[in-house]
Amino acid sequence: MTFKEYLSKVYVAGEVYEWIGDMSVEDFVASCPRGDWLQCLAKRIGVEKNRLSLAYGHCAATVINLEDSDEIKNAINALIDYGNGKITEDVLSDCISVISTNDDDDIFDQAPGASYSSSVVHNHAYDTYIASVDFKMRDTNIEVIHTAAYATAHAAVKTNELATADICRKHIGEYIIDIVNKNLKINHIQ
Repeated sequence: MTFKEYLSKVYVAGEVYEWIGDMSVEDFVASCPRGDWLQCLAKRIGVEKNRLSLAYGHCAATVINLEDSDEIKNAINALIDYGNGKITEDVLSDCISVISTNDDDDIFDQAPGASYSSSVVHNHAYDTYIASVDFKMRDTNIEVIHTAAYATAHAAVKTNELATADICRKHIGEYIIDIVNKNLKINHIQ
């Protein structure tokens, strides 16, 4: 079984599946441009919760300075604290449930992570660009202004995606490789 075939069994996502080509898991982890892809794969293959929590927390922490909500800041810090063994899973769950509208029992379906940070970065970059435009120009060039704001936001998201991918490589990269290779070896033997 190839890594791509393995991915189709555990991680069904069109964009990443198309992007991967015939890469090995090692190449995928080393070159993946998005932290949310690494987080999703890690979650699906069973990377330990404390490791996953560190990746989620540190990815979300890339935008903690843009957050006004103390509850979200507490949840981000709780993810890191849980990953470092400073708090229990129950305490983490309590912190996450305060900010979640999702009734899912899985903490990591509710927790802020790489996707969350990209969303915050996009909204902040877009809003900042719009706010910086001279008020007199807003009515006459609205289409151009919105196009430029979206381009600015897109560039900021790409930068954040790469940063979160690096964070995930640091915290869960080797675990992804080990688990996938173990599962590929088991499937090859059978």
